[in-house]
Amino acid sequence: GEDASCVPSFERAIRLDPNFAMAYAALGNAYSNLGEDGLAAKNISRAYALREHVNQHERFYVESHYFQFVTGDLDKAQHAYELWAATYPNDLAPRTNLAVIDSNLGNFTESLERAKEAVRLAPGDSQNYANLVDAYISLNQPREARAVAEEAFRRNLDAPSLRLYLYDVAFLDHN
Repeated sequence: GEDASCVPSFERAIRLDPNFAMAYAALGNAYSNLGEDGLAAKNISRAYALREHVNQHERFYVESHYFQFVTGDLDKAQHAYELWAATYPNDLAPRTNLAVIDSNLGNFTESLERAKEAVRLAPGDSQNYANLVDAYISLNQPREARAVAEEAFRRNLDAPSLRLYLYDVAFLDHN
């Protein structure tokens, strides 16, 4: 959850091994989370170019992120995440990202189910709660969205996106 503090470590790993695909991928993901889309695309593209040097698990990470954050081909990204989720059923990342992609594609019911699964797999991850709140908002269920946000706060979880979605809930409630 502290993407900015991770950047120097990923950069150091790349200095030590300029062919470390996963360091580029993780750095790109951190930059994406920080809103630095150009730096994200640059690093994820480099990871994609080096994907022949990674194992299957890492390849799912690199390819899915490349399609989602570099090319914007959400259908290919979705396919890569679904293969990843089927191959590694306890991995959180594909479910979290599939919830976001489904939401972006307007598949709100699917987004809701994927967000619920992500919360089940990682009940201590605030972003998954935020994605679940977003899914309920997208389905025009503000009461359920507020309940999920309150549950996250009871667990001492918080995220900027969670706060933003609560603003949306207040809007839907004409508050």
